[in-house]
Amino acid sequence: MSGENKLNDFEIELRDKLIKQLNLFEIDPNTFTRETTFFGPGSTMGLDSIDALEIDYMAEKEYNIKILTSERSESTFANFGAFADFIKKNINRDLPK
Repeated sequence: MSGENKLNDFEIELRDKLIKQLNLFEIDPNTFTRETTFFGPGSTMGLDSIDALEIDYMAEKEYNIKILTSERSESTFANFGAFADFIKKNINRDLPK
């Protein structure tokens, strides 16, 4: 695995939470890279719209982020790296008041 795709501690934690939330235990976690794609034809994970709802739920429950409709875009979900960057940037943004 190239250094560019090596996951940091936060990304490993996020990866493990995604695997658990989506029940993707058949996927080898060591195959996850920042380039791992979630959705669409030819994607690495082959996720669907139900999985997207599960990801929204996990982001809110684990990281206090309510993903807005306007944020459900390629810039957020292009690949695992983009998603991890989005989560890290917005962590605790939507804490209950």
